Parts: sequence; C-alpha cells; structure tokens
Amino acid sequence: MARSLRVRVADIIEAIDEISDATRTYGSMAETWLFRRAIERGLEIISEASRYIPSDIKARNPEIDWLGMANFGNVSRHGYDAVTWDLILITVRDELSPLRQFLIDLSDADLDRPPEKRP
Repeated sequence: MARSLRVRVADIIEAIDEISDATRTYGSMAETWLFRRAIERGLEIISEASRYIPSDIKARNPEIDWLGMANFGNVSRHGYDAVTWDLILITVRDELSPLRQFLIDLSDADLDRPPEKRP
C-alpha cells in the first residue's frame, strides 16, 4: 500500500526532530562515523519523502530549496565524497527549521491529498 502524503510529511517532521535533538544533545559525538551516518540517513529520509509533496504545495514556499533537498539523497549515495560534515551542519542549522514549520502549518486538506512523486 502506498504511503499517504500525511505519513510522508510526518516522516520528514520526525527526521527533522530527531536530527535537531541529536545535534543539540550529542555535539561531542558528532565526530564519530556512526553519528554522522545517522544524521545523513535522516537527511536521506527527508530527501526521499520531499519528492512526494505536490508541486503546488511546494510553490507556496519557494524559499525552501526543494530541488536541492530532493537531490541530496542522490548526492549522498552516488557522490558521497562530496558531502562534507560542514555541509551537513549548515543544512541542519539553516534549512530544517523553516521546512518543519512549513510542514506543520499545512492544513488537513493539504495532507489528505494523494502524494506526487517528482524528481
């Protein structure tokens, strides 16, 4: 069964919350391989789930780098050597909070729509 848009948005919010909590709470662990990979995996979940948000909903907030977000998963898998910890920290610090707020503010009517797979 296909995952609904509501579930995909919830997946993004959960990933943002876990990433934010982890980077705030476990800052000294940030240099460990396992910690960094866990944060990257959270960003990959956000990347993939964001591809299903309908384009007209995305258009309401053009300040969010929707294409960059969607592309992160491919870059982290296929160009993993280009994904630096500094880039990840900048993304966590600057990009996730506005995305989370935008998604929290979506209406039930928005969330009850079918998801849309976009590149």
